[in-house]
Amino acid sequence: EDELTIVDVRKLKPVHKQKFPYEINEIAWNKTGDLFFITTGLGFVEVVNYPSLDVVCKLNAHTAGCYCIAMDPLDRYFAVGSADSLVSLWNVKELLCIKTFTKLEYVFIYYIELL
Repeated sequence: EDELTIVDVRKLKPVHKQKFPYEINEIAWNKTGDLFFITTGLGFVEVVNYPSLDVVCKLNAHTAGCYCIAMDPLDRYFAVGSADSLVSLWNVKELLCIKTFTKLEYVFIYYIELL
């Protein structure tokens, strides 16, 4: 069981805590800070509204665990790296996968960055 804790860094105190019955790996915030994206060990990305913590949707992103996520600086795309040796590129507004990068054979993707 994993737990996500959101901390107010000005006060150094947790403001939200949420438990998950499955593995969560990494989160990324959108530019406005009203949504964040959680990668999971079940192969989906959970899109969550902040501060309500309501789940907007669950994106079936990969066939294996999703390890990492990165937002592009202009908030147009996000990329997800997975244990299935693929990287998927998503449109932030539409929440649709627009490209999958393959030929990364026998590699688990643990870190990704969009410049």
